[in-house]
Amino acid sequence: MSFFYVSSVVAFFLTIFLAFFVYIEGRKEAVNRMCSLFIIWLSFGILVDFVQSTHIAKILSLHKIFQITYIIYPFIVPIFLHFIFLFTKTKVKTGWLNFLYGISGLLLAVNLFFSGSFFKSIELRPEKILILQASSYLYMLYIFTGIVFSTIITVNRFIKSKGLLKEKMGYYLLATVIILISGLTYAGVIRFSMALPRVDNFFIAIYLSLLVYIITSKSLVPVKTVVNRLAV
Repeated sequence: MSFFYVSSVVAFFLTIFLAFFVYIEGRKEAVNRMCSLFIIWLSFGILVDFVQSTHIAKILSLHKIFQITYIIYPFIVPIFLHFIFLFTKTKVKTGWLNFLYGISGLLLAVNLFFSGSFFKSIELRPEKILILQASSYLYMLYIFTGIVFSTIITVNRFIKSKGLLKEKMGYYLLATVIILISGLTYAGVIRFSMALPRVDNFFIAIYLSLLVYIITSKSLVPVKTVVNRLAV
């Protein structure tokens, strides 16, 4: 049993717990509800990861498993940005979100009716990689653009805010570094070699744990103190 399989199982159940925890802690708060939805959306990707290592992968083709994944995942961008608007106490830009949901729906249609445009072939042997098509790179660009916009919004709020909100923004910027490490790890695996260590789900679990801590805490240790301690 590989480290990747064990870490994926642990990360999946941890994310489900975190999703329910953040919801129960503030079910009347829109930011908590949207955070819970965002976490559940991420947990689906982790579920698909360890399903690849089970007998289910022998019943369903790997192509079908990835196709199912990309039915869900395109919508993570508008869900994530909606959460960021609420989290940073920035006015929710409904027009932006509707536009992004439209793009997500287009990617869904491409996946359903032209699935070959995402993946030319899928191999999980260590010496093989996913053979990606142009649509997959556009999807990755879509995800990256969402992360860039969310970071800009967070940095802007960090600069302009004070007190607890400023500390929360600082913590979230630290969490952003962690999720970027996860994303780069995953990208390296699918682009270069399946033999590379799969620690991306481990970093996702850390990111989400920190996120829930930020959302549910009434007071925070100054982020500068945390960064200084980590640097020592």
